[in-house]
Amino acid sequence: AERGRLGAEKARLDGPRMQLQTAKSALERQEALFRSGDISRQALEEAQTRVQDIQAGLAASERTIGVIESSVAASAADIERAQRDRERTVLLSPMDGVVIRLNAEVGELVVVGTMNNAGTVIMTVADLSHMRMVAEVAEADIARVQLGQVAEVFVNAYKDQSFQGKVAEIAMDRSNAGRSAALSASGSTGGSGTYKVEIDLTLSEQDHLLSGLAANADIRLATANGVAVPTQAVVERKLDDLPESVRTSTLVDRNRKVASVVFAVKDGMARAVPVRIGQSSLTDTIVLEGLAAGERVVVGPYKALDTLRDGMRVTEASATPEGGTSVEVRIGT
Repeated sequence: AERGRLGAEKARLDGPRMQLQTAKSALERQEALFRSGDISRQALEEAQTRVQDIQAGLAASERTIGVIESSVAASAADIERAQRDRERTVLLSPMDGVVIRLNAEVGELVVVGTMNNAGTVIMTVADLSHMRMVAEVAEADIARVQLGQVAEVFVNAYKDQSFQGKVAEIAMDRSNAGRSAALSASGSTGGSGTYKVEIDLTLSEQDHLLSGLAANADIRLATANGVAVPTQAVVERKLDDLPESVRTSTLVDRNRKVASVVFAVKDGMARAVPVRIGQSSLTDTIVLEGLAAGERVVVGPYKALDTLRDGMRVTEASATPEGGTSVEVRIGT
């Protein structure tokens, strides 16, 4: 409306401007006639008044146009500000993905973030084709974890499948969960904690994982060539309780009073075999030297293994309990 009024006011100036030009021309003629004495002063003054009246009318119209232009400029500024405000109401995701969490609906009040207040998290967007596992590693093991190490991730919801990944980030301080657990367990801040380790998963197009699933990870801390045996098969024995052939082995540290051995089954007897061991877990231990692939070793309850000595007869027995197959060795004299 203001722009239309402005155009009309500018068009209305054309008539008075032409009238002003005509009045100025008439005034010039009247001035010439007055100088020659052909007209009176009154006639000259009337011509001058006519020019002044038209000029005053033009000036008033131009002031009106100026006011309208200011109003139009203010309206344009209001429109631009309203457009900017509207643009601020549109949330643009910084990435392609899927909304995995929606915290606010249309019409609900949200708080704008400030320096000291993060504001309302309206929604969470995730790229499910690039998943990252946040694991907690015990303080005793974190020194051996390095960026780029290969990890195998086991998701509880996918019991028959594992996923490969690599260590992408290692926290520089203990996680809050770890501190709380340490305080709860020991009653002081000196307890062991956990460190957050983030693992990037390598997924195929057929893999569809949901965010927030519980999982465990095995991080390959080192790679060594050796023979894997059950951890319970590796025992320590006093040097005095071992035969001479074992005590003099290069695999036995004579500065120690005990040696690491496994008991191999040979001719129905348990024979102590000195070994050099590598990486170990709760279930398996890597034997780097001393044992050949395919050799049978004695495993069983701790009490039975604790009494086992070199040369004792053993009988191999198999059983198939509910839930799986197990092999045990019965120890005799």
